[in-house]
Amino acid sequence: MVYKSINIVGISPDSWEGAIQNALEEASKTVRGIGRVIVEDMDVKVQDDKIVSYRVEAKLYFKIER
Repeated sequence: MVYKSINIVGISPDSWEGAIQNALEEASKTVRGIGRVIVEDMDVKVQDDKIVSYRVEAKLYFKIER
């Protein structure tokens, strides 16, 4: 079995989990066979001393179809 990986970015106003879920949902619209998502970096956007959005950079792994 062979897997391919791509880098994705997800953003959510609520949580890091939401950012990951948003990225996964969008990627799954065009990528089949997703088996793993590894979060590589996480950060937040701050405005007026409050967190306004969460962002994750992740690597998504999926099976290569033959």
